[in-house]
Amino acid sequence: MTQAERSAGNGRSPLTILHVVRQYLPAVGGMEAFVRDLAAEQRGMGHAPAVLTLNRQFTQNNRRLPAREVIDGVPVRRIGYVGRRRYFLPFLGPGALRQADILHVHATDPLFDLIAVLRHVARRPAVATTHGGFFHTPAYAGIKKVYFRQITRRTCRAYGALFANSAQDEGYFAGLHPNVIRVPNGVRPIGDFTARGRDLLCIGRLASHKNVDGVIRAVAALTGEAAACALHIVGQEWDVSPDSLARLAAELGVADRVHLHGYLDDAGLARLAAGCGVFVSASSYEGFGMSMVEAMGVGLVPVVHPNPSFVELLDEAGVGRCVDFGDPAVAAAAIMETLATLGPEQRGQARAFADRFSWREAAARCVAEYHRLLEVGSR
Repeated sequence: MTQAERSAGNGRSPLTILHVVRQYLPAVGGMEAFVRDLAAEQRGMGHAPAVLTLNRQFTQNNRRLPAREVIDGVPVRRIGYVGRRRYFLPFLGPGALRQADILHVHATDPLFDLIAVLRHVARRPAVATTHGGFFHTPAYAGIKKVYFRQITRRTCRAYGALFANSAQDEGYFAGLHPNVIRVPNGVRPIGDFTARGRDLLCIGRLASHKNVDGVIRAVAALTGEAAACALHIVGQEWDVSPDSLARLAAELGVADRVHLHGYLDDAGLARLAAGCGVFVSASSYEGFGMSMVEAMGVGLVPVVHPNPSFVELLDEAGVGRCVDFGDPAVAAAAIMETLATLGPEQRGQARAFADRFSWREAAARCVAEYHRLLEVGSR
């Protein structure tokens, strides 16, 4: 039986799926990884996913990328835009959408609003994954709430379904759309092993809302045996420079224990994680918490700031702790207590929880909804 035949179960045909996302590879982040992994799973099911994204990265270098490229077997088309990271206007017409059977938009941003209009002209059904909406930071909170209630409330009606990554997102969007479906992220583990080290690992782009400086301050407050543990920070520069974090580590006297690795490929991250025992994050906002679950997949126990996504996940996990990283001494005490009790049982609990997040199940639920919308539209 071919892949296409397997994907077609119950007589359904393979689909051409266009994923629309503002940033994609080589940009690195949770949403980029989500689209990459969902597209890979859909390819394995016999479908034909493609990606439509912007042609410049929202980083300090604002590098322009090729208009067309194939990444991991998935065609990627990049379009121009005017504006900045917080608000941009993409150069996109309906013709770019007509080659797909279904449109899958990621996050509620100007692309989400534009596709809501163009999909009627292109005569293509559309779905969207919420990814936390645009409430990533408290900045411009008043404007965001007004935009959400006035603009997003209207544009989301153009979508046949909204896939909510979390209970938090489900609550945000339930009053705006009649078909909000909870589909937790699939997660690709860092590797197929259980880490055995005791170092600390922090994964995520160097963005202000990640509060990586808070993690460094907590490390500087460690005492006893825990003070010998190194902190490994893995992530691409965003709006926080590695140099500023290195200077802070030097000022606090922990430069020899704080290692800024930048972006690491899968193999490099796996080698690093194998020597760690605790995942740490002071992030004030997460759309889901993918990096934490990835780290738990190799047995790292989380000590993280109590943002809603982390709280929701750890309430279910039964292992790990939420603690206020705004107080370095309190965060340091939680890290030390976690290290003191770290053993095979806790590592096993972390891995067992991460195993619940299957990409196969997440992709299958999305594809089932695609088919349902196409069948409704054909009647």
